[in-house]
Amino acid sequence: MFFDYHRQHSIPIKVARIFNTYGPGMHPNDGRVVSNFIVQALQNQDITIYGEGKQTRSFCYVDELVDGLVRLWKPQAP
Repeated sequence: MFFDYHRQHSIPIKVARIFNTYGPGMHPNDGRVVSNFIVQALQNQDITIYGEGKQTRSFCYVDELVDGLVRLWKPQAP
């Protein structure tokens, strides 16, 4: 919707795509790969590799996510 509104009205927009965020306070059983790896390692279990193990992922620490969002929301100087 934002992109359509931008195209129709030429109003600037900003978009943040949040993915694979990790950090303090994560629930051990939230189902995300980072918490799964940590729980398995702490329990001395084999770490689960999904698929063939050839895929890549990017991870973002929660403090860096918040910093990035704040910078995105700040007005840009003309």
